[in-house]
Amino acid sequence: MASKRIKPKAPEPFLTQEEFERGVDQIARWDIDIKKLEAELKKRHQELDDEFGPEIKEKSKALQALMARAEPYFAQNATGLCKPGQREGETPLARFGIRRGMPTVGKVVSTAWKKLGETFFAKEKLKPFTRIAPEVDKDKVLAVWRDAESGDKEIAQKALRDKSTLQDAGLTVTQEDQFWVEAKAEAQV
Repeated sequence: MASKRIKPKAPEPFLTQEEFERGVDQIARWDIDIKKLEAELKKRHQELDDEFGPEIKEKSKALQALMARAEPYFAQNATGLCKPGQREGETPLARFGIRRGMPTVGKVVSTAWKKLGETFFAKEKLKPFTRIAPEVDKDKVLAVWRDAESGDKEIAQKALRDKSTLQDAGLTVTQEDQFWVEAKAEAQV
């Protein structure tokens, strides 16, 4: 049986200006409270970082130094440290070994990746190994909508033609008003 998504019930709007103003003032108080709590949290994080950070950094540095010493030893002595056919071994406190890393594509030639891609694209056998990802340049679309309202007639006329072309292609630009409340911090000190 398919599960149904239950849409949350929309909150009831305020009915009076007095109720609205009380609500907005409460939003402002809670906003200030949240900012104070966030500041306290950051302060405590900093205190913890000051307390434990140096030890963590020191031990991390020492750990990396030991890893740098252990890796070449393992590389030279893996057969004695691991069971036959295995790539790992263990001590009473740890397991160790070699893991296969993620494959990475590298270049043998000193050509830039973009140039190499152009070369691949031009050769039929290599073309399947190239990407072509056409995408809508949303910044340019937004610029057309802005320019359509320009005071410069020439710019506005060109933008209106472009806007019409874009609309015919199924694009539109919408801009919605968003309600906001900003606390007056100085009023709550």
